[in-house]
Amino acid sequence: MNKIDRAKYLSENGSTCSQAILTAFAKDLGLDTKTAHKLSTGLGAGFGRKQYACGAISGGVIVLSLKYGSEIPEQDDKKENTYSQVFRFISEMEKQLGNINCADLLDCDISTEEGRDLCIERGITQKVCPNCIKTVAEYLEKNL
Repeated sequence: MNKIDRAKYLSENGSTCSQAILTAFAKDLGLDTKTAHKLSTGLGAGFGRKQYACGAISGGVIVLSLKYGSEIPEQDDKKENTYSQVFRFISEMEKQLGNINCADLLDCDISTEEGRDLCIERGITQKVCPNCIKTVAEYLEKNL
């Protein structure tokens, strides 16, 4: 199963957007899948349902950081390269998705139980989230 299909599978089977992305790419980046899944838990729903940055986007930033990031403070070149990689990624996601904020993407308040129920009833997360996951996974697959 390729990483795009793996991310889709994870999302369809209970993983958050951030968990789906990071876990799908984890092994290739030297991170075991259980740790990846656990590490990305709090990023879901835009940081614990605060609906800030989309979880798939946040997972993508961690993937890029694992690939390009600095391991020690003195590696300024790696830090700068990571910033450049993340800048390009975020810019492309803004272009493709129209926004990277969970609240704007969903146009639905999931911070309350009533809001979550309404979002589910209207099928919003089933329409929006799979596209975000697919878009992020395709970008990462192409650019790593």
